[in-house]
Amino acid sequence: MDEGIKGKERKGFESRTPQESRSLKLALTGLLAGIYAITTFVLGVISYEVLNLRLSNILIGIVPILGWPSVLGITLGVLLANLGSPLGPIDLISPVFSLAGLTILYLVRRKSVLLGLISYSLILSIWVTTELDIVGLVRNSTFLLSFVTVLAGISFVVVVLGYLLYKALEAIGLGKMVEAKIGRT
Repeated sequence: MDEGIKGKERKGFESRTPQESRSLKLALTGLLAGIYAITTFVLGVISYEVLNLRLSNILIGIVPILGWPSVLGITLGVLLANLGSPLGPIDLISPVFSLAGLTILYLVRRKSVLLGLISYSLILSIWVTTELDIVGLVRNSTFLLSFVTVLAGISFVVVVLGYLLYKALEAIGLGKMVEAKIGRT
């Protein structure tokens, strides 16, 4: 009797219906959005402005593995996190740039994850520096100096830490596990 139950569980686990797969992808999207937003809120001031050490951006390293659910989840997380941004309503435009960068990362992931992470960092750094300039936080320095500072912060988290997360998750076979549970992402 135990064998029959185990066999059924295994069979049901490996063969999901399209609706179950969509539900899991939606749940993954929501989970990532929540983790991103809460991490950003908890870390407060270092997540915003010129320092821009948004440690929640480490999650960007999972995009090549988890695919569209992570692109959408992180983008939604950026929107939720920016609702409390000290920069004000202008920071609600940021998810558009995050979505663009995350989409590029997703599309180039098979050729070069590093290229995708660098692309994301450049896109976000240009936007964040422009945004800081608009709200008047680039007062005592040039745009270029502010850009370099923002790029350093974003790149450290996204390119260095995000890539390390990606490699660690890839090494344990997360991509294959996810594909077995929810299908291709």
